[in-house]
This record gives sequence, structure tokens and C-alpha cells, in this order.
Amino acid sequence: VLLILCHTIVDFCVQIYWLKTWIMMKLKNNNLLISDKKTQNIDNECFNKNLKLVLSNLTKIPKHIVVILGPEVPNLRILSNFIFWSLASGINYISFYDHQGILKDQHAEMYKLVEKSKQNPDEQIIWTTNYKKSTNNLLLPQQNGFKKRIIVNILCPNDGKLEILNLSQQLAAGVKYSKLQLQDITIDLIDSKLNENFYHIPDPELCTYFGEICGTYGLLPWQIRLTEFYSIETTQSNLKYQHFLNLLCKYSKCEQRFGK
Repeated sequence: VLLILCHTIVDFCVQIYWLKTWIMMKLKNNNLLISDKKTQNIDNECFNKNLKLVLSNLTKIPKHIVVILGPEVPNLRILSNFIFWSLASGINYISFYDHQGILKDQHAEMYKLVEKSKQNPDEQIIWTTNYKKSTNNLLLPQQNGFKKRIIVNILCPNDGKLEILNLSQQLAAGVKYSKLQLQDITIDLIDSKLNENFYHIPDPELCTYFGEICGTYGLLPWQIRLTEFYSIETTQSNLKYQHFLNLLCKYSKCEQRFGK
């Protein structure tokens, strides 16, 4: 009987120990979540405050910005910050170019993450991945009832050189079968056709990349003829809103020289 009583007491103590451990873990996780939320709110407040100051001193902001990913693996949470920062800054289009194609495969996860993180119902985020490309001059939805909106485009190598190759074949076939005259093939025609394939999104004025080495990795060779390239001056894992604001300042001071 004494042995049974001792065993019962020990078993009870073990259960109490694990119950206490479980409760402590839950409290710790809750505190971490609250801490992360408070930190995020503080960061948002600091960003909005500094953004107003920066925008008041800028002479221009890009309509379309491209973020190039190099050898690094895409971090969806960190990259999604670019969307919210750009939206708040008045940038209308943002494209992510991943030459590995990982981000395009994970676009559904990134979409869910961004939609879950949205805080302002007056802001509209449109993803081109939700719309099929069409030869019938596909236009994205209009900005109805939203104060701000941004269009998110995820690109891979097939969206660059392959698009030009396909268009070249189409134009060559048009000339071969007398549907098109050779003199009709102009820069304006190529611009128009490629524009249709990219949802009528304008060419990017600003392109940024992580680290010190600038590589386009085959990014939209036709559309980046006048694009300014600037490093974000940090790694993906260390990205802060200050890097983004510095990027806007550098772009505002640049001079684009158009060729004849």
C-alpha cells in the first residue's frame, strides 16, 4: 500500500511539473506575440513619421520599382515589407524578379501573407498572378473606392528574354504570311506588344538589389533601357525601412538621360 501511495504521489508531481511547464510555455509565447505586435506597431509609426519627412524633400518618386533577387532564397515576410512601404510611398507598381523561379512558385503563400498583414481597408493590392495573360489588351481592375493601390508583379526569366523571342517569332510569321509589312515593325509596335504581355504596366524607373554586386540575371532586357539601378545596401535578412527610404532619396537625386 505504501509503495502504491508513493507511486501515486510521484505520478501526480510529474503531471504537475508538465502542466506547469506547458503553462509557462504558453505564457512565454503569448508574451512574445504581444512583444512582436508592439514592436511592429512602433516600427510602423516610426516609418510613417520618417516617410512624411522624406517625401516632403523628394523631387520625384518612381511609379514602378523592381526588386532583384540574386543567390539568396526569398524570404516572403521580409519581401512583403517592400509592398507596404511602396504602397505608403505612392509607388503604383512593384515587381519582384527571381531568376531561380522560387518566388513565382510561392506566390500563393506570399499573397496570403500580405493579405493577412493588411491593416488599411482603403488600400488596394492587386496581384497580376491572379489574372491570366490575354492578347485582348487585358487591363487590370480600376481603382474604385480605394485611396491608394499598388500592383504586384512576380517575374522569372521566362518573362524576359522568352517574351521577346516569342514576339519575334510572331512578327516574323506575320511578315511571312503577309499579315504584316516589314516596315510596320517599329520600336513603338514592339513596345505596344510587350506592354500587352505585361498587363500594360509601365517600364520600371528604379531597380534595386541586395548586396554590392549588381546583376540583372536576365531581367526584362527591353523594359530596363532607362531604369536606374541602386543597391539597397544590405542583405535581405537585415532589411529595415531605413534602407528603403535611403533608396528613394538616392533615386530622387538621379538624372535620367534619354537617348536619341
